Amino acid sequence: MKNNYIKYSPLIFLGTFILAFAIGMSNDIPKSISITTINTNPKIDFETIKTISIKNILLALTLLLGFLTANILNYILLFFNGLMFGMSYTTYSKIFKTKQLLLIVLPHAIIEVFWMVLISSLSVKLFFYFLKYINSNYTNKEFINLLKSKYLFKLFFIVILAIIIELFITPLLFNLTN
Repeated sequence: MKNNYIKYSPLIFLGTFILAFAIGMSNDIPKSISITTINTNPKIDFETIKTISIKNILLALTLLLGFLTANILNYILLFFNGLMFGMSYTTYSKIFKTKQLLLIVLPHAIIEVFWMVLISSLSVKLFFYFLKYINSNYTNKEFINLLKSKYLFKLFFIVILAIIIELFITPLLFNLTN
């Protein structure tokens, strides 16, 4: 059971995101919710870099630490992000043409969803390794080794890549489509 859950967790997390995205697409963003606007300014200021970077890195760390909640937090965060993506898409589709919107959003959104799903899946593995670590009186080192793994480093590199695309490529694509 545990191995199947670990094996299929990326599909389960992706399914959660897609379901929420579909639900979100059926609604506009309520006026009471402030949404992050699409970054269309080719001149990036420090505040924009800081805001986008902190938002993405904090989400990545929170998803990674989701193992402390038996990954319930991950499902909630992926559902909420999917919902917001869907609602944002619906709202922005009234402002931008479909082709323009897809060119602006897809490059960083695909990578962003990819790392959210992969980090959540790693968190599932961390959950089971953490239980082994505790039950072995802290002698089983799989948990510690996974926290120090190259795979985790690569995932955070993907987070940084998504940030760079959101900051620099998205505004260029926006200006090319205008």
